[in-house]
Amino acid sequence: MIRLISFNFCLLLLFANYIFAQDKSNLTADELYNKARELPKDKSNYPKTIELLKLALEKDLNYADVRLLLGRVYTWNGNLDSARLQFNQVIAKGKQIEEAYSAIFDVEYWNQNFGRALDHAKQGLLYTPNSAELLVKKQKH
Repeated sequence: MIRLISFNFCLLLLFANYIFAQDKSNLTADELYNKARELPKDKSNYPKTIELLKLALEKDLNYADVRLLLGRVYTWNGNLDSARLQFNQVIAKGKQIEEAYSAIFDVEYWNQNFGRALDHAKQGLLYTPNSAELLVKKQKH
């Protein structure tokens, strides 16, 4: 009897996993982004958040908000090169320049790459010279 219950429980888990996986593939990039944003910002959720954001990018490679959040999660998770890549892709597309430069500043500043952080703040200020956020970050150096 216990084996039957265990077997049925395992089947239920597999089925639920399958349904959830199918459900995610039918979601729009916006829906996936919103689901990722709804997850609590703790380390145990980073893999799930990254998965959702990567799926969103498969649907829309130019979705700057997705790349920015993905870059932030990579930063928090210690995947600094992946974070830099996401932020630089946003910058290269000319979208959300202020936020992207602010985010890449944080990557460098938090990892004691102060010269690189300052360079990013200065670059961002070329595009958004009145950015209070970038001006404050520039003064940190």
